[in-house]
Amino acid sequence: MFIKENNIIHSYNPANKELLGSIPVTTDDEIENIVKKCKDAFKIWSKLSYEERGNCLKKLATILENNSNDLAILMTKEMGRPLTESLPEVSKSIKFIRSFADKAEQMLSDFIINEIPEKDIKIVCEPYGVVALIKPWNMPLQTPIWSMAPALMAGNAIAFKPSENSLLVAKELEKIISQCDFLPKGLIGFIYGDKEQGIALLNNDINMVSFTGSMKAGKEIAKQVADRFIKTSLELGGKDPMIVLDDANIDFAAMAAVWGSTTNCGQFCSSIERVYVQDTIFDKFVDKAKEFCEKIKVGNGIDKTTEMGPVVNENQFKKVIEQIEDAIQNGAKIITGGGAYTEGELANGWFIQPTVIVNLTNDMKIVQEETFGPIVRILKFHSIDEAIELANDSEYGLGSSVITQNEEIAKYIASKLDTGMVWINEPLLSNEYCPWIARKNSGIGYELGELGIKEFVKLKIINSQFSSNDILRKWWYPYK
Repeated sequence: MFIKENNIIHSYNPANKELLGSIPVTTDDEIENIVKKCKDAFKIWSKLSYEERGNCLKKLATILENNSNDLAILMTKEMGRPLTESLPEVSKSIKFIRSFADKAEQMLSDFIINEIPEKDIKIVCEPYGVVALIKPWNMPLQTPIWSMAPALMAGNAIAFKPSENSLLVAKELEKIISQCDFLPKGLIGFIYGDKEQGIALLNNDINMVSFTGSMKAGKEIAKQVADRFIKTSLELGGKDPMIVLDDANIDFAAMAAVWGSTTNCGQFCSSIERVYVQDTIFDKFVDKAKEFCEKIKVGNGIDKTTEMGPVVNENQFKKVIEQIEDAIQNGAKIITGGGAYTEGELANGWFIQPTVIVNLTNDMKIVQEETFGPIVRILKFHSIDEAIELANDSEYGLGSSVITQNEEIAKYIASKLDTGMVWINEPLLSNEYCPWIARKNSGIGYELGELGIKEFVKLKIINSQFSSNDILRKWWYPYK
């Protein structure tokens, strides 16, 4: 969590509200200078071969690996994610860097068109220039790396504005990068502040925007740069549904729903925020979800036995509690959890009990609006087509999950779900080879995989002919 005072941002531990550190806000003049340095570095970096860029990023990955423990601890302290999740986030980020370092040349190789006689035609990839990265706090290392690694391998420079909720993690990353004398100076610039500094960055001479965050902020960014026709890649919010059929193993399905709803305290854009369960197993499923939720070890993430930490700040805490209270006032029923901790050590932080809630309808705020909290919302359906209709009843279209042992039905449901990603018997799966795809108000563009790196290049077609160049083309003047 953070507090901004007199152009200083103070970072606090959401588990106990302890002051962790303070960082000055980057001024408008400093932002302009950072972008200029990025442009100078781009001229050097873009001329390097894929192999040379890859070797540089592999060196950076090794340095990050040597600092893994410190980065994970700082992440846990600043945004609350338990060490059991922070450590894998660091290792996964390093894996992404190495993967793009190895695969970029293959992914961005020239595309040859052979179908036209006498013509040599190819489509080539070229970097944009300075890419403005504006990234959130919920994965303060991994989400920036998702964009940073492919953008750099594509030949771009980076002006990075991290979330005000995770500035210390970004500052540590900046410290590490500043010691990398094998990178051109100014290649990755860091800008600290809140929304005001993000707006200032976008007003500078940048060439592309890669943003991850809320739907509202993404639309504001798109409007701000629209008249300059700047390329935008926007990964926005989600309200991911899970459909559980009655042939599923109850323990497996309930744990998939509970983990998908509460991991990282439910603070993923792809968290499970709606669970649709077939009526014939509904009661058993609810009982098992209650049992699993009540076993989650909630606490300060520095404790290695902790499985779930606090939400990131007071605003997020109030939003989650308000949605729960609104649902109850409209007829919902709490099965377990349902509020804050009022006694003991957890009462000193922004902790919310893992919650199971039923008697919901699809029009309730808690079912339609993005929450970012540890809530398992369970709704009942009878037929498969009803479940699909309910799942698609959302302005978001990021991911969705299906739990069933029937492969034919699973494929049918997947074909009908209006989301960019569908996971069958596995929620929230990401890896460096599979693109992250959004639909509807969940965003525009791609991350990860070949589609992800191609977000950071502009295409050029080169059409050549080196034969019969002493003969006028038949379609030139004079017409006959």
